[in-house]
Amino acid sequence: MIKEWMKVISWHNGQAILKHYSDSGCNSCIINSTCAFFILNKIGVKTSYQFNIAITKSLITGQKIKFGIHENSLLLSSILVYLIPLFGFFIGGEVIQFFFLNQFIIFLGTIIGISFGFLLSQKIYKYLEKKNLYQLIILQIN
Repeated sequence: MIKEWMKVISWHNGQAILKHYSDSGCNSCIINSTCAFFILNKIGVKTSYQFNIAITKSLITGQKIKFGIHENSLLLSSILVYLIPLFGFFIGGEVIQFFFLNQFIIFLGTIIGISFGFLLSQKIYKYLEKKNLYQLIILQIN
């Protein structure tokens, strides 16, 4: 399970606005002075994300909440976002290349294939959204 802390910005009638500050996980590494990720994180802009989440327990501004999400949900998300459109790209290009030798038509086939890949991943996501696979689990409230 992947765990993250979020800070309560506001809470009203069971709806909480939470803020998550993205942070690099490599701050404790021994070789961080020579690591490219550490250096890019130091010079980069700190980004923050806000979430609206239904929480029945009353919260106070500034409280921290530890959330968790299962790894299989994130793995499934990455498959939907990256692999299905990539397969559409290759399959579209290969099918069109089987029938045509013109490079421009093959290029159009790959564009059509990747478009169908994105559409397919959207359909699969809407189906999986109904099953609540992407639920955040409240682990701890401080």
